[in-house]
Amino acid sequence: YLHPIKLGCRFFNILTFAINYHIIKSTLGGYLDIRRNRMNRTTNRNAELKKKLINRLNKIEGQIRGLKNMIETDSYCDDILTQISASKGALNGVSKIVLENHMKNCLVRDIRDKNEETIDELLITIERMLK
Repeated sequence: YLHPIKLGCRFFNILTFAINYHIIKSTLGGYLDIRRNRMNRTTNRNAELKKKLINRLNKIEGQIRGLKNMIETDSYCDDILTQISASKGALNGVSKIVLENHMKNCLVRDIRDKNEETIDELLITIERMLK
């Protein structure tokens, strides 16, 4: 079993090809249809996952407040940039957890229900995350 987030460069090369193929064969209207269908959906997360995500987001919120304070107090530019980098890394960590949960739960459920639109949605989401 290969963990979806730890597949490495080969996974992303294959995924990039799939995304490019998808974009070539898709239309803007198709993309808008996918976005429109997302509006009223929810995901039930277990209490442990919610707690983990909320704790991480609270730490990130504190980092952002610290950044604001650094700007207000004229902190050294390199220190601010280091803090920005740390904040981005923390947000990426949250993204990985949410993506893993999405792939293990939502995606698997939708594939079982023969809802192939979710795969297109995932490709668009991953493309956005890789920018």
